[in-house]
Amino acid sequence: MNIHREEDAMAQQDRERLVELKNVVVEFESSGGTFRALDEVDLSIWRGDHLAVVGESGSGKTTLGRVLVGLQPFRGEFASEIGGARSALTPARTSRQRRQRVPGDISIQMVFQSSESSLDPRWTAVAAVAEATARGKRPSAAQRAEAERYLTLVGIPPHRHRAKASELSGGQRQRVAIARALALKPDLLICDEATSALDVATRASIITLLTELKHDLGVTLCVITHDFTTARALSDTCIVMKSGRIVEQGATAQIISNPQAEYSQQLLAAVPRLQVTGPRPADEPLMSALDRTILTGQKSD
Repeated sequence: MNIHREEDAMAQQDRERLVELKNVVVEFESSGGTFRALDEVDLSIWRGDHLAVVGESGSGKTTLGRVLVGLQPFRGEFASEIGGARSALTPARTSRQRRQRVPGDISIQMVFQSSESSLDPRWTAVAAVAEATARGKRPSAAQRAEAERYLTLVGIPPHRHRAKASELSGGQRQRVAIARALALKPDLLICDEATSALDVATRASIITLLTELKHDLGVTLCVITHDFTTARALSDTCIVMKSGRIVEQGATAQIISNPQAEYSQQLLAAVPRLQVTGPRPADEPLMSALDRTILTGQKSD
């Protein structure tokens, strides 16, 4: 495995390690035999990190996200350090244990790719957010007020707070999903391809929103994506996954500008190059031009 070693070890000592995975393995049984979705993965996420997990379909990145949020049984060790106390979870090996938990007092929430499947279409936006904080009970007036605050924070106008999920656009539903996750005050927010199903303009607005939230709220962010431009917009550090393994990790900008793993080079080479009129400025790097194209809709060659 090729690794960019840019982290300052002394600086890390002053931060909390929210996630420490060691030798994590996830396997699925099928008619063709055993498929290893995660293959002895080691990973640390520190409070304040903005991490991207990049890879093509089948690389294991979504399975990794499901392990982090407590939805996927696994073998190995999952530990966290909150407030100076370390707690570890070493789950059973069988996939029969469906109610996995994350260690200690850490709170991890996930925003999924499809807001249609994660939101009840019959519920209003405010009900969807308030219900999450009420944890199965009837939301109080204070919880509903807090839900409205988070909806406003993510850009849902007050006159849409009582619209049903089925009446909202795809971008608005994704904002509601983000508000619901934030209302639970997570230590770590995971976004699993949260913008990939959206049109270019809506995708740009959600990326802008997440950028603002990570700075304004201090949210530690883990972005799961197949797209290096999204990774560059939202992350400082990056891991590249292939066939359930981490093949490269380091600063996002450094991996994009100087990828060491052959697979990372292949992913970057696969980024489409648009054929349009008007030259790209000579001093503008290709990835910068692609960022501008995808995030704003402005085209460049």
